[in-house]
Amino acid sequence: MLRAWPGAAERRRLRRELAALREEMFHIRAELALLRSRYAHGRRESFSLAELLRLGNRREVEAVIRAHAQPLPLPDGTLLCRVLARHKLLVEGGDAGLAPHLLLDGFWEYWVTEFVGRNLGRGETAFDVGAGYGYYSVLFADLVGPEGRVRAFEPNPRMHALLARSLALNGLSQVSAHAAAVGARGGGRAWLSVPRSDPQAGHVLPDTPPGPATDREREAYAVPTVALNDFAAERVDLVKIDAPGAEEAIWRGMQGLLARQPRLRVLLEFDARRVTEPAGLLGEFARCFPLRVVGSDGRARPCAAEEILGRGGAVMLYLSRTEPR
Repeated sequence: MLRAWPGAAERRRLRRELAALREEMFHIRAELALLRSRYAHGRRESFSLAELLRLGNRREVEAVIRAHAQPLPLPDGTLLCRVLARHKLLVEGGDAGLAPHLLLDGFWEYWVTEFVGRNLGRGETAFDVGAGYGYYSVLFADLVGPEGRVRAFEPNPRMHALLARSLALNGLSQVSAHAAAVGARGGGRAWLSVPRSDPQAGHVLPDTPPGPATDREREAYAVPTVALNDFAAERVDLVKIDAPGAEEAIWRGMQGLLARQPRLRVLLEFDARRVTEPAGLLGEFARCFPLRVVGSDGRARPCAAEEILGRGGAVMLYLSRTEPR
């Protein structure tokens, strides 16, 4: 006897049940990955990023990193965590922005982390512009090794102090920490405004000092400035830029570096909402490099300027004449 084809209501119910089953299977796979990682790797004290990437399965890698996060409060109010299943990192206790992710997960922007892991090698030199607590700085140090070099630029004095302590704690002598804002010109000074609850989100102000509201909601610091052109005589392989609102100035101040380093790879977090002329800046990028965006799968793919402008949020651009791995 033939069974009647289900009606519209029945098909909707079946689709909901199928979606719920897929969601449940997703969580089951994640739990299995966590259990496998704890069984297979739980006794390991640390991993290099190369070892983590060789695990292959992203859920398993993230589970291994989370299992090693181990947040620990310190007497001075800072918190100590372990990132990437290896490096010790100090963060502010009152930070409601980036710190919770580092404390509980032990990683940040894993798709970018994975991309960097494939595109930075031993003995190379990397610049971390807007280093914050130093997550990418220690990642770069892991990848370039003791024979490589890393420069970390962080203008917020409080975060720079924690960054310097973390580098010393991990014995990363190949990393130098610069307490300066990167911009169009070096040798000057600028005002940095920092939200008290999110120190990673500081931005450079115009020449005038901040108003009285800063005392309650934000902190302000007069900081020295440098330009990437100041380092044009050095060999530089990769520059990562995360400096909200300063992207245009940084771009202006790195043209000499780009001219001398034709194979330079640039990772730049771009958000059209915080750029004065986003279409014009993207046009300048496109005249120098193919426009590529690093996706959630950790791969860089070609992308039109119109697509980037239409996203309404931040994207990680890969700007280089070198094909990404």
